[in-house]
Amino acid sequence: MTLPQAFNICSWGGGSPHSWGAGVAHSWRTGIDLFATFSVESERELGLPSFLQSVMRAVDSAERVAAFGEPGFAPDPDMLLVGVPGMTPYGVRHKKAAAPFLALTPLPPGIVDTCPPPVPDCVPGQYITRERWGRVGGLTPAEEASHLALWAILAAPLTLGNDPRRMSEATRALLTARGVLAVNQDALGLPGRRSWREVEGGNGGEVWARPLAGGATALLLLNRHNDAARDVAALWARDLDALSRPGPCGADKHRAWCPDWARSGECETNPGFMKAGCASSCPKLCEAAAAPLPLPAAARAMELTDAWTGEIVGVFVDGVEAKALPPHASRLLVVRPAAAGARRRSADAALTEPGAELHEVLGRATLAALAAAAALAALLFARVLLRMRRARRAR
Repeated sequence: MTLPQAFNICSWGGGSPHSWGAGVAHSWRTGIDLFATFSVESERELGLPSFLQSVMRAVDSAERVAAFGEPGFAPDPDMLLVGVPGMTPYGVRHKKAAAPFLALTPLPPGIVDTCPPPVPDCVPGQYITRERWGRVGGLTPAEEASHLALWAILAAPLTLGNDPRRMSEATRALLTARGVLAVNQDALGLPGRRSWREVEGGNGGEVWARPLAGGATALLLLNRHNDAARDVAALWARDLDALSRPGPCGADKHRAWCPDWARSGECETNPGFMKAGCASSCPKLCEAAAAPLPLPAAARAMELTDAWTGEIVGVFVDGVEAKALPPHASRLLVVRPAAAGARRRSADAALTEPGAELHEVLGRATLAALAAAAALAALLFARVLLRMRRARRAR
């Protein structure tokens, strides 16, 4: 019996496989290996080696090239680390190599030139065993849910990194959430993208959007801040319209030379090479590389479904806001145009754990329309009163 096989291009993001691998493999690795820690800042706290990265750094790397994904060819930020109670780092690269090419060659696992904070009494250049380094990291329940939701938004392969023989019921429930899996496996097969962030290049609220089959959209409201709760709002006019704009291009492969090549006219005379390695330096090629995604049917009233529970939260106009979203927590919603005559539910309908509530966001257009309607009603009422007074006087 022949079983289906999935082929993955693993060059850890090198060689621009996103630009040529669609006919070769089913997915491509977008960056270096993933480690069981959530924030970019935690990488430094744990003293991770340079070839291991956090969930959010992996997501940032994947988002730069995710727009090249298509049905049957998916960006892969690495395997899932849901249910992995920490990991053991396996060595770092030596920063003081004798020659530039040696800087790419790792020393034997465990030899360090910078001592990681979790290892006591470390001496630079000393061999550190895995037992001494120990298990570090690990994701909280909120971080695990956000990790899985981000992979769903990116249409990434869901490869288990935990031991399925020993997973807890909580881990099993997370990994088998039907609504989240449906978003990841959506038939349209197009990855989503970040449509808004509170702090450019930093931590804060973020909104991610992914088009789904049948005109629906998956929205992820994420609090990337490490310590503080955040109110994170999705606006239909901003975040659904973002799906019709070209996505970001990946970083230039040849960063030292791409700008000079672009200025010398290589974007026009050698577009194939520049698109593969220097797309960010060629704006026209960048736009062509990341094709616009289809925009859902325009509608201000949208029906929201919680992807984790499958429950319909309600019908919201213009947008929705997750109030007091805890650090590293998120809300994954499926949004579709509401049926004609659908009754809007309570604007403060609560979501499940970790406890953020959804509130309706009324955009300026809606508020202006309501104000205009109120003013018109007041004018009509005044005219009716004036006519009644004139009629009484005439008697």
